Amino acid sequence: MVGYVREHRGITCSADDVIAVNGAQQALDIVARTLIDKGDRVLMENPTYSGVRVVFAALGAAIDCVRVGNGGLDIGRVLRLQHRVKLAYVTPSHRFPTGGVMLLPSRLAFLRWAHDCETVVVEDDYDSEYRYGGRPIEAIQSLDTHGQVIYLGTFSKILAPSLRLG
Repeated sequence: MVGYVREHRGITCSADDVIAVNGAQQALDIVARTLIDKGDRVLMENPTYSGVRVVFAALGAAIDCVRVGNGGLDIGRVLRLQHRVKLAYVTPSHRFPTGGVMLLPSRLAFLRWAHDCETVVVEDDYDSEYRYGGRPIEAIQSLDTHGQVIYLGTFSKILAPSLRLG
């Protein structure tokens, strides 16, 4: 797995940085239970995968939904947030359900905001391998110079969907 994410996603990691789970949903649940306390603010894209909201709401998080457009998350709206956001959940390489991609300027601005606000970013890279042309877009985690991005990926879609390996 380490070699794959290093080569195909541009992520620098070692075996100590990788945890194999029963799909990305379990990984999200582990991350959320580890980092989120009742009342913590969580930022999510709107629209996004509904299972994400369920995980954060079950922990009592206050959820901020930020609209996404053609170039990605509405960074202007994110920059105007007046409260601390503990965790931000994004799908920058293939937004669910619209299929949009967060453009490089938006990725860099988003990472600067996360660093300045001490916000942990959860990047859900659920199907970046499915591209009609060219290589997959590098993960936002590969641009992170401060160690604030937790990368969630899945091998089940390219290996065996029923296996549920994340």
